[in-house]
Amino acid sequence: MADSRIEVDYGPPHVRHSIRGLRYADMPVGGVEVLMHRYVHLREWRLLDAADAYWRLYWPIKGRGRLFYDGVTHDLAPGSLCLIPPHTSFTTECARSLSKWYVHFTVAGIGEAIRPGIYTLAPSRRMLTLLTSACPASIERRGGPPHTAAATLDVIDLVSTVVRACLPRLQAPAFFGADATRVMRVLNEHATGRVTLHGLAEATGLTARSLSELVLRTTGFTPMRYLLELRLNTAMKLLRHTDRSIEQIARECGFGDRYHFTRIFTKHRATTPAAFRKEARA
Repeated sequence: MADSRIEVDYGPPHVRHSIRGLRYADMPVGGVEVLMHRYVHLREWRLLDAADAYWRLYWPIKGRGRLFYDGVTHDLAPGSLCLIPPHTSFTTECARSLSKWYVHFTVAGIGEAIRPGIYTLAPSRRMLTLLTSACPASIERRGGPPHTAAATLDVIDLVSTVVRACLPRLQAPAFFGADATRVMRVLNEHATGRVTLHGLAEATGLTARSLSELVLRTTGFTPMRYLLELRLNTAMKLLRHTDRSIEQIARECGFGDRYHFTRIFTKHRATTPAAFRKEARA
């Protein structure tokens, strides 16, 4: 249904562009950003309470591993895909060697209220086709170049297809009549500011208790701990992908100064920002 008229007329110095008509309901804009993907052969794989603000997709090729989440053990073995949403605190191990391809990525536009957890699925025929054309190990076996524009687009296509297939299991339900997606969006908007639990509750229109229960059920974290995870993972992304100074990143992510940032980062990521940057770029 049309909801308003639009009249746009861009004059010089821009390229002339004129629009007359009716504007219909706008649709949310989304996208997928692939942060990294690697094919690795691991003799040992041990993550302890890993929880990041990005998604993970694992494609085991040879060997076996195990993932532990919320008291449940999930096998990581050839023939299945494993999707892990943001803010899922899980632990891993592999008793023997494990070869796998993995993708770290972010998704925008599907809402922030996503259940943490570990989701396994058997790949569809389309997924297998995309895996074959995007996974570096498969490309290498075919004798093709490892980095091509087509392979990059196939990775984006693959993660979009997997998330779409798992979406009914991923979406968190409404909680006490509250719109979880809206609440999580408000929290994301306050990620780098100075806020209190009561301030967040007021911004979301909930009581502090209801807000805490909603965020804990949706993300596995308390509201303030969730905001800290957002700040830390934004900082990790900036350390990896930009040349900004650690002092500048500390200020941008709401930590105040480099010394406070280093202390918090080391406590929750078991390494310093400088060491993380050096290792991430190796």
